[in-house]
Amino acid sequence: MSTSNQGEHTFADDILISGEELRGYSAGEDLTRGEPVAITGDYEVTSATDGGPFVGVVMYDVTSGEEVVIAGDDCEVRLEASEAISAGDALVPDGVGSFRQAVSADGETGNAVANEGIGAGEFGEAYLFASSGALA
Repeated sequence: MSTSNQGEHTFADDILISGEELRGYSAGEDLTRGEPVAITGDYEVTSATDGGPFVGVVMYDVTSGEEVVIAGDDCEVRLEASEAISAGDALVPDGVGSFRQAVSADGETGNAVANEGIGAGEFGEAYLFASSGALA
């Protein structure tokens, strides 16, 4: 979890850096802040699958059934990388609550772009530019 120290206190960094595309849904399962999610029911989101549909990132930890706010496309956020990422890399959900580099050879175009280099297991800044749904 990305944190900031202020004197003797440690605080979690905000997920949202900039943007106004915030949406409210119901959590279909327990979700953690910064986790990529997909719509899986009527106004319900669950963790996004590896490279699969994606609608935004969770703003705060919630348990199943609670209301949750997600940051959607056109938002700049802090997200967690599951592998080392370079600035400018296209990113997709990795299926375990983080993001990985999109694989263009597999037809992945990405849902976000890294604004900076991010180490594996670390949080870094990225721009969400596209949400995606299931293919018809």
